[in-house]
Amino acid sequence: MSASTVVRSLFGMVIWMALILTLQMEERMNQIGVLFMFAPLVVIPLLMPQIEPRTENQTQAYKTAVFLQPLAALIVSASFLIPAGVLSATFAIAWLPFSLFPAWHAITRFRKRGLMGVIGDIEETCVNAAMLYLPIGAIWLAASRLGLPMLGIEEPNVLLNAVHFHFAGFGGSLVAGLAGRRLRQMSGRRQRNPYGWVFFPSAGLIVLGPLWMVAVPNISLLAEIGGALLLGVAYAGLALITIRLALAVVPSRLAQICLAVSAIFLVGGMLAVWANAAGRLVPGFGPNISQMLAFHGWVNAIGFVFLSALGWGIAGENKKPPPVV
Repeated sequence: MSASTVVRSLFGMVIWMALILTLQMEERMNQIGVLFMFAPLVVIPLLMPQIEPRTENQTQAYKTAVFLQPLAALIVSASFLIPAGVLSATFAIAWLPFSLFPAWHAITRFRKRGLMGVIGDIEETCVNAAMLYLPIGAIWLAASRLGLPMLGIEEPNVLLNAVHFHFAGFGGSLVAGLAGRRLRQMSGRRQRNPYGWVFFPSAGLIVLGPLWMVAVPNISLLAEIGGALLLGVAYAGLALITIRLALAVVPSRLAQICLAVSAIFLVGGMLAVWANAAGRLVPGFGPNISQMLAFHGWVNAIGFVFLSALGWGIAGENKKPPPVV
């Protein structure tokens, strides 16, 4: 992890803590807003440099995204200091043009690999999908700060969807891609790796899951519950792979601890999703929105995405010889 990455993340953490002290945290929208801001201020500065660690693969769009990210995050922070409306949305909209740069970098990567690369290099498809989720999340954020419903969805779910696309969409997909890169290092051919058959379907579901979970409530209850169950299984597979990789190819003890703990939190967060799905069938059984915010939102954001980003960042380039599997 480079010194500039550490400085940016620490600076973002300071701003994030200042938001907590400034906002009235007993209000639910402020709680969700603080949860959202943890992504642009702390998590994304940790993850962005890991998308293209090698200079020769960095396009101008990617370099621009890395350069603009701290400024865009600061401007967006200001949007939560004032009530939702035109002025708040004016600050929040700054996140959209920033997000288009990594999205364009993802499109460039897709074009280079072609259609076969989407399936053959599933770990890089995860990385690309993560960047494409950023502008989707930015649109939901702008709608939330303007006070507009989206697709028939009203607050607080509009802002919750912005959170969803940044942590499950960007964070979850990118972390899966980083794990997949290390898994490929364990064996030159996926079919010789006993964990490859777990990663491929898990990665596919993790990439498609964020879109599915937003779309299916308007389709049917059965599709929503089935999607939640499948996504939970996919993340359980990722947790298993992460622990295996932490022990096999990560040389840093601190990175191993971060990754192992993140895998545990990941499973815990998905148990909350399953409980919420069960509550759709049995009213009163599952957690309410405040409980989901506490148990799934924060556990997923800090316990899974942040610790994973920190663990893979500390691990850096693989220097430990891959085991024979």
